[in-house]
Amino acid sequence: MQQSCRRFLRNASVMVASAVLMRTVGITFNAMVSARVGTEGMGLYTLVMSVYNFSVTLATSGVHLAVTRTVSEHLAKGDQKGAQASLFHALLYAFCFGTLTTVILLGLARPLGIFLLRDARTIPSLRMLGVSMLPLSLSTVMNGYFIARKKAVKNAVVQVFEQAVRMGAITLFLWVAFSRDLTYVTGALVLGGVVAEILSFLLLGIEFLWDKRKIKGGYRKKIDIWQAKQICGIALPVAFSAYIRSGLLTLEHALIPLSIQKSGKSKAQALSDYGLLQGMALPIVLYPTAILYAVSGLLIPEFAERKARGQEHEIGILGQKTLYYAAAFSCGAMAQLVTFSRELGLLFYHSYEVGGYVFGLALILPLMFLDHVTDCMLKGVGEQLWTMWVNIGDAICSIFLVILLLPKMGVGGYVLVIMLAEGINFAFSFGRLLKKTTVRPSLFLVCLLPLSSAYLAKCLTCHLLPMDSTSAQGGWTVLRMLFCGAMYVFLYMTGKWVYDERKKRLKALPSTLR
Repeated sequence: MQQSCRRFLRNASVMVASAVLMRTVGITFNAMVSARVGTEGMGLYTLVMSVYNFSVTLATSGVHLAVTRTVSEHLAKGDQKGAQASLFHALLYAFCFGTLTTVILLGLARPLGIFLLRDARTIPSLRMLGVSMLPLSLSTVMNGYFIARKKAVKNAVVQVFEQAVRMGAITLFLWVAFSRDLTYVTGALVLGGVVAEILSFLLLGIEFLWDKRKIKGGYRKKIDIWQAKQICGIALPVAFSAYIRSGLLTLEHALIPLSIQKSGKSKAQALSDYGLLQGMALPIVLYPTAILYAVSGLLIPEFAERKARGQEHEIGILGQKTLYYAAAFSCGAMAQLVTFSRELGLLFYHSYEVGGYVFGLALILPLMFLDHVTDCMLKGVGEQLWTMWVNIGDAICSIFLVILLLPKMGVGGYVLVIMLAEGINFAFSFGRLLKKTTVRPSLFLVCLLPLSSAYLAKCLTCHLLPMDSTSAQGGWTVLRMLFCGAMYVFLYMTGKWVYDERKKRLKALPSTLR
């Protein structure tokens, strides 16, 4: 047990360090790119990436969860041949869906650009995306394999390499596309990502082939109906959910600029507003999720192993700790983003407007964190079908809210859309977690303590160290951020200590006096 915990912490530390490094470099690079291509260019690029997100969903089709769970379960039982067989069928599954996605993108780029995105300038970029789909699909299998093998460092090396290649390629291609229209500029951004994904696939493939030899009991590579059913039984429900949700999200993102136009703005203004919110403010808000996604991906094999061994009590303990850590960290991040939203907007994009969006979006961060880790835990215990229907309902709700609210409220209404959708999603997922596992978290530790600590830390920072308008981006801001973080940690740890002490005293009392 202790060895398992140490291994989990080691892998989590590696994933967190690499994710934070990449997100820091990425958001800085994104600010430089946006300054060069402008808000309309960022809006057009974000539109293309909405189709890319659906294409990734189709190309991977739930295979990451399938390979992570099946390989983890086989290795936990000492079944080396079963792990080999699962891996082979997952690769075959990924090859089929990756090839299908490539054909669709290359063949339907024109109708997608004209009829869905309503902008012919996106067509060349959509065709470029098709080239990367098969490598990306196979990379997903290898990524899931390393997660199952508890070798996160392999993935971390490849991710850092991919980020470096992406930045270098985009810088080069933007220089070539300099002074041309947005068709070429958007194409340069997309092509840089495609080159990075192909090269990272080659590096990951070398690591994969070298490591796979360590799994003993060589499996004869032929179709096994039982193994194929196992992979498809996990992947296809997730894929079906992801198809619908990703398709609905793509439709939602295509509707956002159109709905903003109905509020009285031109097409260029609507794209600019969309670029400000989705392409500039949201990456700042999502910066802390680098840590969340790095750690939460490791939860699935941990829960899958405990489920396979029938360790329900351990699932409950691990689930409660996961929720406590997620709530504590997300509320601390929210306190920082809300307190310094204006400064962050000025620092990265020289824009007060971006800071306003950061403030609104930051309020949703705790819900996003808790919803994501809850979904990971549910998938780890085999409840992927439930998360499928909840996510579909979330996406449908978001589309109706976009159509209803954005023509009246403009782009600011989209913040309200995200808040309502995330709240509904989390409520259903959390209820399912309570029903299907022994997870019984404390309301005080999940909600009351982290939120009150965040609010008090913000108030103390603003009162004791008010913002100096003459040095909003200088050392004074850094000092205030450190103070805010220190206050949050102090308040949270003090409250946690008081709670733990009270709990110990209650346990020490006779049962008749509790």
